[in-house]
Amino acid sequence: MICEYMLVREAGKKMAPSWLDDGGYFIDPDTFTMVGWVQDEGVRDWYVPDTVIELTPASLKARVIEIHNRYNMTDAEGNVLTSAQVEAIVDAWVSARG
Repeated sequence: MICEYMLVREAGKKMAPSWLDDGGYFIDPDTFTMVGWVQDEGVRDWYVPDTVIELTPASLKARVIEIHNRYNMTDAEGNVLTSAQVEAIVDAWVSARG
């Protein structure tokens, strides 16, 4: 499952939620939200809060493009990426997670 989440504060530290398998991607600096991945193959025997926003590949792409429109993503040389390049990054990220 692709999800949007925020860091949690536990024992005085900010950290990714323990139910998250892989996170810290496509950060929105305005809302402090980021994208992560929760394994959902087979039986999930741990709790994922009902309030977590689940994203489809299409809604993830729309979210990242919207962030890119506010805060341009750049390549290693500092060149602003095109929307097509940003979408390709999102596609690759989704593909890598099955």
